[in-house]
Amino acid sequence: MKEQNEKKPIKNDPDYKAAYAPDASMLSELLEIAKGPDRTMAEFVKVCKGKKNLPSVSEPTFSRIRRQVVNRPVSDDLLRIIADHSANPEDANYKTLMRANGKVPVEEYQETLVRLDNRNTYKLEQEIKENIKMIILNALFEEGHSVMVYPSLRMNNLMPKTEIGGAIGSDFALHVQGFDPKYWNFILADITFYKVYSPSYIREIHDRIFQNNVKSSYSKDGAQEKSRNTFDADEFLRQNFEFFLRDAWEAENFGKDYKNTFVFADEGPFKAVETMLIKAKINTWVSLLLVDIEKKKVVKESIIRNETGSNKSDFFQNKCFGNRKGRI
Repeated sequence: MKEQNEKKPIKNDPDYKAAYAPDASMLSELLEIAKGPDRTMAEFVKVCKGKKNLPSVSEPTFSRIRRQVVNRPVSDDLLRIIADHSANPEDANYKTLMRANGKVPVEEYQETLVRLDNRNTYKLEQEIKENIKMIILNALFEEGHSVMVYPSLRMNNLMPKTEIGGAIGSDFALHVQGFDPKYWNFILADITFYKVYSPSYIREIHDRIFQNNVKSSYSKDGAQEKSRNTFDADEFLRQNFEFFLRDAWEAENFGKDYKNTFVFADEGPFKAVETMLIKAKINTWVSLLLVDIEKKKVVKESIIRNETGSNKSDFFQNKCFGNRKGRI
């Protein structure tokens, strides 16, 4: 105990970060455990103070903690002293006291930030999804269409049947009354949101993956922007490979009842994916849609020609933007 008494108090422990509000009830309980049943609070204060005149170690301070009158974090050095003189160091120790004080080890703090970012990311994704849905609906309403909205094909048990498996994304779906398709499915293209709307740590991971790849297979011609577009298109394909597998093997399950539209918020990935899919063999009704979330408008839609030539667009492509060369 003598060695612990000689430890130099620290005002702010660099190994800990404030992550939560202090738990006054837990601090009070841990102080009682640290004091132990065989000492009065006055005796515990005296033991903690030792021969040093430490202003933070006083009966009024300990009394406030005991009575849960804590409106801000207790100083780290005071908790260290209490821990060093704890009658029960297994339960009332520096780590438990700091956690009750709202502070966690730095490495845990970083994990906490990631969890908070994940929750914030989910909330942001839901907001983006709602904004995009309203942008599309408003564009259709302006044309006088009546629209039925489905939260998703999966949630409404309307997902095309499959015998081979393979997921089809569905962020929301529509039916425009009186027009084909019966089910117009919208899938948010993740690649575009990593770059534009994700938290910084997601963008950093995505950029790091790109930088690791661009030094090899994507940078043979030395053109950074072209390399980036190639990487974005490849990333899109990786994220949606199950969809295109079903397009190749089970096109009949989509039939004329389904149109799948991938939504982008960044023109770079939109163009890169469009260039890639123009060269691909597509069997179902697929389109790409570019929206401007800030201006709340549909920018353009690109219909990807399929093998039967049966796909068409009665809405954004023809009525809003005119026919585009190479499209139906």
